[in-house]
Amino acid sequence: MHLPEHLLLMKSKVLQGIVPQAVLDDYVNIEALEQRKRPAAMAYASAFVDALERTSGAPRGDLWAKQKDAAPRVYLPGGFVSFSPQGEMSGDHMTPGLRRQRLSWSKDSLYPSQRKPYDKAVALYSVERRAIAEDMLEALQARISAIHDALDAAVSVEDDEDFDELDVRAERAAWQERHEEGRGNPRRRRNPSGPLVLFHGAHRWIGEPELRPAGKDKSNHGNGLYLTTSTDTARSYAKGGGQVLRFEVQPLVFADEVRIPLETLVAFVKSLPRLKNKQAIVDDLRRYAMRVGKDMMPAYVVENLMQNNDALKGAFGPALAAFFVEQGVDASLVTKGNEDWVVLYNLDKIESYRKATPAELLRDSPRVVR
Repeated sequence: MHLPEHLLLMKSKVLQGIVPQAVLDDYVNIEALEQRKRPAAMAYASAFVDALERTSGAPRGDLWAKQKDAAPRVYLPGGFVSFSPQGEMSGDHMTPGLRRQRLSWSKDSLYPSQRKPYDKAVALYSVERRAIAEDMLEALQARISAIHDALDAAVSVEDDEDFDELDVRAERAAWQERHEEGRGNPRRRRNPSGPLVLFHGAHRWIGEPELRPAGKDKSNHGNGLYLTTSTDTARSYAKGGGQVLRFEVQPLVFADEVRIPLETLVAFVKSLPRLKNKQAIVDDLRRYAMRVGKDMMPAYVVENLMQNNDALKGAFGPALAAFFVEQGVDASLVTKGNEDWVVLYNLDKIESYRKATPAELLRDSPRVVR
């Protein structure tokens, strides 16, 4: 493995006790992230191409373009979609001459007959994306371990005379600048006071918190009590005479942290009378298990599949929430730009709630961390 000079130098200083091990760990983590960026973006783009092939029947060669230096692209009528190392999609329009314009592409550029396959592909991709993220995390950890092993084999205390002197403070400052570059979001941190402080904006709030059946377009991220770290978002939902409530919530177990046996999920789905697209959901669960080669799957998979099959309306949303709580899932965590949403299923985790004061609405809550 080729090791960058600065890592070799830093390892030498760690062995001499000049630099803390934590500083080297930070450098190694960043190097591993840099090395995994492009493979991760390629994996996400390939998964979306697979989804488009399944829903539209378009040949893979007509969709897929691997860019050597740029983000991998999937070409669509009127433009293309690029993929970040985190699996986020961004689109750009193309002129007839294929020159890139500073305009955002949207599915409105598709022909009406193409929009439904595209929506289905996006829904399938949303399920695959989380599975890929888990694989990428394992690959990242493996890369970090490999770099550390290579450093252990390449550097000893006696090698120090081969390296120039290191200004520790300057190196640390350079690392911090590189580490924070491009980060517009506040650093995630746990609320130091203990419970999570979150907000909820409501037009009409009557009685105790409860999970109500979702109506049309009311369960985009599952059927639970929607809480946010952003006071601006909460205020936007309370416009027109509503109010913003401040919640204190105990530490939570999220849906991507719990694995549930396939047959338990299948039995739950089959137990729901008159569930829309019941057999399709069961078939999708079994296909997912075959694809990943595991009978234990993240709890969010069944929620995503029910959502994609329009099966979370009415009483089925609260039924899924109750099932999640039985399986040890308290909530789902959704990142949206500079804020986090917590979709709370286990209402017993609420320590307190009350109307937020004007002073409390002047600042957001800390971001949620595991």
